[in-house]
Amino acid sequence: MGAVIWLVPFVVSLGFIDGEGKFTITKTMLKSVVIAISTLAGCFMLHQYFKQVVRDYFIHGVATAVVWLLINWFLDIAIFAPLSGMSMRSYFESVGVSHLQIPILCIVMGVLFELRSKSCYMKTRNHV
Repeated sequence: MGAVIWLVPFVVSLGFIDGEGKFTITKTMLKSVVIAISTLAGCFMLHQYFKQVVRDYFIHGVATAVVWLLINWFLDIAIFAPLSGMSMRSYFESVGVSHLQIPILCIVMGVLFELRSKSCYMKTRNHV
């Protein structure tokens, strides 16, 4: 699942390359589109993931955050950075830091599911 949230925006970004290998939109616009698409893909994949989780949502959120972040950084360093010709510093300053949305979304989703599960537990307990 972590690779999907990297692959989807990567494939979408290829649609903005012309026949000469140049982007048809500005780098700023491309970055905005990629962040929006990756956020959407990440939310969808998190929803699919958390449908399978039955407890310990926060722990699952943190674990997923770490694994997915590392997968995305690895894929970027292995594939995207060499294709773009970016140095590691330039990559992390302009692209790598945007992947911090992954742990933010994963952990927040884990917290929300955890709170919801405790809320449901308290409602059930109060009605017994």
